[in-house]
Amino acid sequence: MSFNITNRMIGCRAIRTTNQTIPWNAYTAISFGTNTFENSVNGAIIHSTSVNPTRFTAPLDGKYLCFGQLEWSGANTDNTRLAVWRINGTFVRASPYLSYQGDSTGVFENAQEVFSLLKDDYVELLAYEDASGSVPLDVIANGCWASFVLLGN
Repeated sequence: MSFNITNRMIGCRAIRTTNQTIPWNAYTAISFGTNTFENSVNGAIIHSTSVNPTRFTAPLDGKYLCFGQLEWSGANTDNTRLAVWRINGTFVRASPYLSYQGDSTGVFENAQEVFSLLKDDYVELLAYEDASGSVPLDVIANGCWASFVLLGN
């Protein structure tokens, strides 16, 4: 199926409106509860806020820009925090390794990729942290979002 994307952008942007706790030493999919926009085709749903709210689903075959941002709380020191995209439940690759001394203001982390996806493939933004002592960390509501945009065939 062919679609002329010059007439209309196909994509979605979603945000978190509450903090999400990320457990120690586990990759965790970010759940997005609000769409700031969604433009799809043929009645397809790119991102549902109620069914699989971690997934962005390709409505057509093509190349997609996936861009996400996490804002981490600054509560812990000496730990690693990663943002990772995965396709259809399979790990792809992490953003650049990030290890820093925590502070009271937290830190922003971005992860972006371009993926060739088939119709109905899905991507998810994951968070990972390994704070000392098995302490969970939060990703902060207002600084956590993801965009998923069809670039072309």
